[in-house]
Amino acid sequence: MHPPGETSRPGRDRAYNLDTLFEALKIAPDNDSARAIEQRIWALWIASGSDTCNLLMGRVKAAIEQKDLGLAMDLARDTKTPMRLASLCDQELTEAMARGWAGRDASIALTLQEERAGIEVRIPRRDAR
Repeated sequence: MHPPGETSRPGRDRAYNLDTLFEALKIAPDNDSARAIEQRIWALWIASGSDTCNLLMGRVKAAIEQKDLGLAMDLARDTKTPMRLASLCDQELTEAMARGWAGRDASIALTLQEERAGIEVRIPRRDAR
């Protein structure tokens, strides 16, 4: 599928489809719809035309779902897949673990940012009604 008036080109069609799916994901009416759209996005990302690369990308997806960021990064590197945001998350997690915070939840990223900025950010609790 491609925008009206343009000829079909595989790379362009893939990018157009991904853009369209991400826009649909933004306005998904419920979690089930969002999950279905997410699966379509993953299917486009994973499809490379190479069985070996498709297998490795499937493993990247599984590693991400299992929250094994290190494995996901290794597999992405093997497939030459850019993972800039995952790389940044890996750096943050490495710093947090070096501080002995391995057992804490994802809020450690906020704690690191608070320290860097020299501020404390807290969301006031709503009164339980």
